[in-house]
Amino acid sequence: SHICLENITSEDIRMSYGCGQSLDWFSDDFINVMFTIFGAVSLISLTIVFIVYWVIPEFNSLHGKIVLSNVVSIAFLTSFILIVYNVKFYEESIKICKIIGYFGYFSSMCMFSWMTIMCFDLCHALLGEQIQHFLPHNIRFVFYSVIGWGSGLGLSLVLFILENNLPPNSDLNAEIGTQICFISRNGNKFLYLFHLPILIMMMLNISFFTTIIIF
Repeated sequence: SHICLENITSEDIRMSYGCGQSLDWFSDDFINVMFTIFGAVSLISLTIVFIVYWVIPEFNSLHGKIVLSNVVSIAFLTSFILIVYNVKFYEESIKICKIIGYFGYFSSMCMFSWMTIMCFDLCHALLGEQIQHFLPHNIRFVFYSVIGWGSGLGLSLVLFILENNLPPNSDLNAEIGTQICFISRNGNKFLYLFHLPILIMMMLNISFFTTIIIF
């Protein structure tokens, strides 16, 4: 591969390219290696955080359990990214690609869901003097877990149902595994099925932070 300089004329908007020496550090192989290294470092760091929060008794609190759940969801997503960047899937392994794609979607939704729960719990803790606690910590963590893991599972189930009941050209048909081991890039599928749920959770996060600032 070579570096190509682009020249555009104002008359006919034609583009010509002059190619020079290659820049290997922009190659796909180099990017894959870098993502693999960063992903491995991330998994090691997450493992250390998990051990610290698991071993130290002071972290055996509601917030500590939420952090642990968040760490697990991030580790799931990081593992998915490492698999996608390092394993080549062929036509005969499309079912495996689909399973990995659904696992990646489940991990993504759970990660953002647990981050939202963490923001809510911080908001609840900082405003604790104004809010009466009706449920013990263990019951609240069970409730958080149902939302944190259940949201990812529920959204993945909805994705599966839509994919098996809608035509391939529908923007609500994820077509997981047809192009990549994730949601297809055709049409607005990625926008509606991935970005929109994340946007809703991010808006919830912003509302919690705004509540903390105001009150």
